[in-house]
Amino acid sequence: MIDFLVELDHQLFSYLNGLHTPFWDTVMVWITNKSSWLWWYVLMILGIFYQNKNEGWLKTIIWVIAPLVLGIIIADHTASSLFKPLVGRLRPCYQEMVLGVVHSPVECGGKFSFFSSHASTSFAIAYGIYLILRKGQKLWSLPVFIWACIFSYSRIYVGKHFLLDILCGAICGFLCAYLAYKLGLIIRAKVDKTRG
Repeated sequence: MIDFLVELDHQLFSYLNGLHTPFWDTVMVWITNKSSWLWWYVLMILGIFYQNKNEGWLKTIIWVIAPLVLGIIIADHTASSLFKPLVGRLRPCYQEMVLGVVHSPVECGGKFSFFSSHASTSFAIAYGIYLILRKGQKLWSLPVFIWACIFSYSRIYVGKHFLLDILCGAICGFLCAYLAYKLGLIIRAKVDKTRG
């Protein structure tokens, strides 16, 4: 079963990584770079402050942004510090002998690919924002989910990750965002109880 999944993952990678042109090379190299999205992160933070303007900036930082950031940090460290060295699966760009030609318009970077910290952190952001939005405003998280999908796909395009790396990273991101959000709610309830 595992051999079948690995083979299927290799075939899907070869197909998705093979969809390249010089134009898309330029676009995907820009998309896959985390620093390209600084404006996007600032926009999301400003949106969070705007949505929570009645709470005040300090409460928004403590009860909204801090749990969101915690979820992102946990997702990143789970992927990079725990799973990648533990599993030891080589990035596609290091497996040309197995996969054939791998299109990689960027440097290969670190050795291990399972699972993608880009996917885990971007989906932690997307789901974290979904969780903190009020009822009736959840649709505003859709652009963030679309961004997370495109950002994650760029890792396949540039030869850094397999599809399975992306899917498992996304699942990790969902779980870490949910746990951090719930932890924030529990702590806030206890603080409110001691004050009340």
